[in-house]
Amino acid sequence: ALMISLVSVGESTGGLDEIFKQLSVHFSRDAKTSKQIKSALRYPMIVGIVIGAAVALVNIFVIPSFTKFFDQFKTDLPLPTKFLIASSHFFVNYWYVLVAIMVFVVVGFLKFTNSVVGRPMWDRFKLKIPLVGKIMHLALMARFARSFALSIRTGVPLLESIALISKTTDNSYVGEKVISMCEYIKRGESITVAATRISIFTPLILQMLSIGEETGELDKLLDQVADAYEEEVDYDVEQLGDAIEPILISFIAALVLLLALGIFLPMWDLWKITGNKG
Repeated sequence: ALMISLVSVGESTGGLDEIFKQLSVHFSRDAKTSKQIKSALRYPMIVGIVIGAAVALVNIFVIPSFTKFFDQFKTDLPLPTKFLIASSHFFVNYWYVLVAIMVFVVVGFLKFTNSVVGRPMWDRFKLKIPLVGKIMHLALMARFARSFALSIRTGVPLLESIALISKTTDNSYVGEKVISMCEYIKRGESITVAATRISIFTPLILQMLSIGEETGELDKLLDQVADAYEEEVDYDVEQLGDAIEPILISFIAALVLLLALGIFLPMWDLWKITGNKG
């Protein structure tokens, strides 16, 4: 929608070549940010898949073997061992229930996030996710600033610019908030006041909007905001892997500890029993 509108303006003003140059830079930066975020999330996704496969193999092949071994001694087993045996029994004998639950959750989640009510709720929740939410929010702020600056510079009317930007965001919650600015502007309020009322913009953007309205250099100031936030997003994305890695290591350590306690505690008890008998 943004591209079509700007090309239309370029045709009417005779500045089509400049419009295409600015659109090229705009979409290149957008694509770069998206690739960086996907790249940062690829590592934890792969680790999560590997952990899930390892848990499945342990439940199917390893724990049942130990269960048969422990059953021979007819002793009271420790709590971690009982938990592992129960989970393995459920996993092996009622796997279809797990599959049904997973299918139900995935289908329900997809339907909810694609619904009129659910999509904004999910998009709002994504902005609050630890570590990733901040990056998504800054990326959206950078996209808003860059798109708004581009629209203003190319002569798109204010209300039309806001409507276009709301449609080009990847977040329906933010898009609904942005389009609501039009109602405040129609009442005669300034861009800064309208942006303040919707409560999604950072203090830096609000400050630049205020200064830009006073000086008439709104597009230049918004470009500076976009540059600053894009640099911050680049840095945060690079640090994302380092921030997620300790969490993954802690999770793996907890899983290994549970397996170790579940397997070695009863073996230790059995060793003491056989030692006493000897």
